[in-house]
Amino acid sequence: MKKLLFKTLFSISILWGVATLLFGLFSLAGDPVKMMLGPRADQATEEAVRKKIGFDKPALQRYRAYLAGLSPLRVENGKWGIFPPNLGVSFLYDRPVWDLYLEKLPGTLILAVLGLALGAAAGVALGVTAALHENRPLDRVVTVVASTGFSTPSYFAAVLGIWIFTVVFDFGLQPTGYVVEDKIFGDGTTFNLRSLVLPVMTLAVRPLGTITLITRERMCDVLKKPYILAARAQGVNERRIVWIYALKNAAVPLVGALSGWLAALLTGAFFIEYLFDWQGVGRLMVEALLNNDFPLVSGCCLATAVIFIVVNLVTDAVYLRVDPAQRNA
Repeated sequence: MKKLLFKTLFSISILWGVATLLFGLFSLAGDPVKMMLGPRADQATEEAVRKKIGFDKPALQRYRAYLAGLSPLRVENGKWGIFPPNLGVSFLYDRPVWDLYLEKLPGTLILAVLGLALGAAAGVALGVTAALHENRPLDRVVTVVASTGFSTPSYFAAVLGIWIFTVVFDFGLQPTGYVVEDKIFGDGTTFNLRSLVLPVMTLAVRPLGTITLITRERMCDVLKKPYILAARAQGVNERRIVWIYALKNAAVPLVGALSGWLAALLTGAFFIEYLFDWQGVGRLMVEALLNNDFPLVSGCCLATAVIFIVVNLVTDAVYLRVDPAQRNA
């Protein structure tokens, strides 16, 4: 418990550092008003916009207001309470960054969770298969495939997947689009799962490689343990030995791998979402970068840091529960 509390306090200090760094970069990037309005804007318009976004105040005052707005417990409209973080207002959309982030987050969650689920299921199956055929041709083939998948950049896998599944072989998949689409004629929306297949497969490639290699290594070790040999000598069903006894004890390192990849997929699917025209946080951040929308960029970066830290804290809590060695450390 003390270790988890220490990591929580350390994570809060990291968030403060990230917020300070983003504020500094935002302040040093140039005059946001001129970037928004262009060189032809008149002085009165510039002053009005500068006052609206708070850039008419000294940097230290803006920094204090920025940190105060990030705190969930604060005074707002003259009342104390718990409020969502104030990440500023987007230059591009003229809407609160927090609202835009929440609006796009479900799309990223869909891709991340499904991609990780596909990669984990296939990775565990391939890892177990390789371990059962250790140092044989099938093991070598699986290891090469997993290593290739782990080392393949996601954007390259995306382009290759589009070329194979829509150009070379036409499987009826859509290389761009979102799972929920507005009807062109008539009211309402429709589900189009064909646009979901390629981005999920692309995101699953690298986690699949990592999980396959970890599962293979751990299973090769566990299958040689005395209790496994004793279970086989007693005539216990081989499937039960492999998928229950052995895999259960080999699964502890997978917790860290799965949580790490979940955080990575939630925070790093920028190019995948942009290539597949997917409505998610990654695409939102790319658009913000292309349009010099610094409040949107910094707000999404900060929210991404929070997700990364929360996933790591949850992983530590799970480790403390499932691994006795961690509890006694």
